[in-house]
Amino acid sequence: MRFFLLALFALILSLFLAGPLDAQDTAAYQTLVHEGVIRTYTLHIPADLDSSYKHALVIVLHPASSSGKAMEALTGFDAEADEQGFFVVYPDSRTVTWDDYRSRETQGMTPVDDVGFLQSLIVNLAENYPIDPEQVHLVGLANGGSLALRPACD
Repeated sequence: MRFFLLALFALILSLFLAGPLDAQDTAAYQTLVHEGVIRTYTLHIPADLDSSYKHALVIVLHPASSSGKAMEALTGFDAEADEQGFFVVYPDSRTVTWDDYRSRETQGMTPVDDVGFLQSLIVNLAENYPIDPEQVHLVGLANGGSLALRPACD
Protein backbone atom coordinates (compact mmCIF):
# COMPACT_ATOMS: atom_id res chain seq x y z
CA MET A 1 0.00 0.00 0.00
CA ARG A 2 2.85 2.37 0.87
CA PHE A 3 4.44 1.80 -2.58
CA PHE A 4 1.09 2.57 -4.27
CA LEU A 5 0.70 5.82 -2.32
CA LEU A 6 4.29 6.84 -3.09
CA ALA A 7 3.80 6.06 -6.78
CA LEU A 8 0.52 8.00 -6.83
CA PHE A 9 2.17 10.97 -5.10
CA ALA A 10 5.07 10.89 -7.58
CA LEU A 11 2.66 10.78 -10.52
CA ILE A 12 0.60 13.70 -9.23
CA LEU A 13 3.73 15.71 -8.43
CA SER A 14 5.18 15.02 -11.87
CA LEU A 15 2.04 16.41 -13.50
CA PHE A 16 2.58 19.71 -11.75
CA LEU A 17 6.30 19.86 -12.51
CA ALA A 18 6.00 19.56 -16.30
CA GLY A 19 5.18 22.79 -18.08
CA PRO A 20 2.35 23.31 -20.57
CA LEU A 21 2.98 23.48 -24.30
CA ASP A 22 4.20 26.99 -25.01
CA ALA A 23 5.58 26.56 -28.54
CA GLN A 24 9.17 27.34 -27.67
CA ASP A 25 12.41 25.63 -26.81
CA THR A 26 12.42 24.71 -23.13
CA ALA A 27 16.16 24.92 -22.62
CA ALA A 28 16.03 24.79 -18.81
CA TYR A 29 16.09 21.49 -16.99
CA GLN A 30 12.72 20.02 -16.23
CA THR A 31 12.08 17.45 -13.53
CA LEU A 32 10.12 14.27 -12.97
CA VAL A 33 9.93 12.29 -9.73
CA HIS A 34 10.57 8.58 -10.30
CA GLU A 35 10.99 6.10 -7.43
CA GLY A 36 11.02 9.03 -5.01
CA VAL A 37 13.99 10.65 -6.77
CA ILE A 38 13.92 13.86 -8.78
CA ARG A 39 15.18 13.11 -12.29
CA THR A 40 16.10 15.81 -14.81
CA TYR A 41 15.66 16.19 -18.54
CA THR A 42 15.70 18.85 -21.24
CA LEU A 43 12.76 19.02 -23.64
CA HIS A 44 12.93 20.66 -27.06
CA ILE A 45 9.64 21.87 -28.54
CA PRO A 46 9.86 23.23 -32.09
CA ALA A 47 8.72 26.87 -32.14
CA ASP A 48 6.19 26.43 -34.95
CA LEU A 49 4.79 23.09 -33.80
CA ASP A 50 1.16 22.51 -34.78
CA SER A 51 -0.47 21.47 -31.51
CA SER A 52 -3.71 20.38 -33.20
CA TYR A 53 -2.40 16.83 -33.67
CA LYS A 54 0.01 14.47 -31.92
CA HIS A 55 3.68 14.34 -32.84
CA ALA A 56 6.52 11.85 -32.52
CA LEU A 57 8.92 11.93 -29.59
CA VAL A 58 12.64 11.13 -29.86
CA ILE A 59 14.45 10.27 -26.62
CA VAL A 60 18.20 10.85 -26.89
CA LEU A 61 20.32 9.02 -24.29
CA HIS A 62 23.81 10.23 -23.44
CA PRO A 63 26.89 8.01 -22.93
CA ALA A 64 28.48 7.37 -19.52
CA SER A 65 29.89 10.42 -17.73
CA SER A 66 27.89 12.79 -19.91
CA SER A 67 24.52 14.56 -19.79
CA GLY A 68 21.39 15.25 -21.76
CA LYS A 69 22.54 18.83 -22.36
CA ALA A 70 25.79 17.52 -23.86
CA MET A 71 23.83 15.24 -26.20
CA GLU A 72 21.63 18.18 -27.20
CA ALA A 73 24.72 20.14 -28.21
CA LEU A 74 26.41 17.15 -29.85
CA THR A 75 23.66 15.62 -31.96
CA GLY A 76 21.82 18.40 -33.79
CA PHE A 77 18.46 16.76 -33.07
CA ASP A 78 16.92 20.14 -32.20
CA ALA A 79 17.41 21.45 -35.75
CA GLU A 80 16.01 18.24 -37.21
CA ALA A 81 13.02 18.42 -34.85
CA ASP A 82 12.38 22.01 -35.95
CA GLU A 83 12.46 20.97 -39.59
CA GLN A 84 10.45 17.74 -39.25
CA GLY A 85 8.06 18.72 -36.43
CA PHE A 86 8.72 16.33 -33.53
CA PHE A 87 9.60 16.61 -29.85
CA VAL A 88 13.06 15.73 -28.54
CA VAL A 89 13.86 14.95 -24.93
CA TYR A 90 17.34 14.59 -23.45
CA PRO A 91 17.07 12.83 -20.08
CA ASP A 92 19.92 12.64 -17.57
CA SER A 93 21.02 9.39 -15.95
CA ARG A 94 20.66 9.18 -12.18
CA THR A 95 24.29 8.19 -11.72
CA VAL A 96 27.33 8.43 -13.98
CA THR A 97 25.93 5.68 -16.23
CA TRP A 98 22.57 4.40 -17.38
CA ASP A 99 21.54 1.11 -15.77
CA ASP A 100 21.16 -1.17 -18.78
CA TYR A 101 21.04 -4.22 -16.43
CA ARG A 102 24.36 -5.64 -17.61
CA SER A 103 26.63 -5.19 -14.63
CA ARG A 104 25.34 -3.11 -11.72
CA GLU A 105 24.33 -6.00 -9.48
CA THR A 106 27.45 -8.05 -10.28
CA GLN A 107 29.58 -5.06 -9.29
CA GLY A 108 27.73 -4.63 -6.00
CA MET A 109 25.96 -1.46 -7.14
CA THR A 110 22.32 -0.71 -6.40
CA PRO A 111 20.17 -1.14 -9.53
CA VAL A 112 18.47 1.96 -10.94
CA ASP A 113 15.18 1.57 -12.79
CA ASP A 114 16.15 3.66 -15.82
CA VAL A 115 13.73 1.77 -18.09
CA GLY A 116 10.93 2.62 -15.65
CA PHE A 117 12.10 6.24 -15.59
CA LEU A 118 11.91 6.40 -19.40
CA GLN A 119 8.43 4.85 -19.32
CA SER A 120 7.30 7.42 -16.73
CA LEU A 121 8.86 10.19 -18.80
CA ILE A 122 6.94 9.09 -21.90
CA VAL A 123 3.65 8.93 -19.99
CA ASN A 124 4.25 12.33 -18.39
CA LEU A 125 5.16 14.03 -21.66
CA ALA A 126 2.24 12.45 -23.53
CA GLU A 127 -0.15 13.72 -20.84
CA ASN A 128 1.20 17.27 -21.01
CA TYR A 129 2.09 17.75 -24.68
CA PRO A 130 0.60 16.63 -28.01
CA ILE A 131 2.83 13.55 -28.22
CA ASP A 132 1.77 10.27 -29.80
CA PRO A 133 2.84 7.47 -27.41
CA GLU A 134 2.83 5.11 -30.41
CA GLN A 135 5.59 7.17 -32.06
CA VAL A 136 8.34 7.13 -29.46
CA HIS A 137 11.89 6.51 -30.65
CA LEU A 138 14.92 5.77 -28.46
CA VAL A 139 18.43 6.57 -29.61
CA GLY A 140 21.65 6.69 -27.66
CA LEU A 141 25.41 6.72 -27.75
CA ALA A 142 27.60 4.08 -26.04
CA ASN A 143 26.01 3.31 -22.63
CA GLY A 144 22.93 5.29 -23.72
CA GLY A 145 22.73 3.10 -26.83
CA SER A 146 22.79 -0.01 -24.65
CA LEU A 147 19.88 1.33 -22.62
CA ALA A 148 18.01 2.26 -25.82
CA LEU A 149 18.19 -1.41 -26.86
CA ARG A 150 16.95 -2.68 -23.49
CA PRO A 151 13.18 -2.10 -24.02
CA ALA A 152 13.42 -3.85 -27.39
CA CYS A 153 15.03 -6.86 -25.69
CA ASP A 154 12.40 -6.92 -22.96
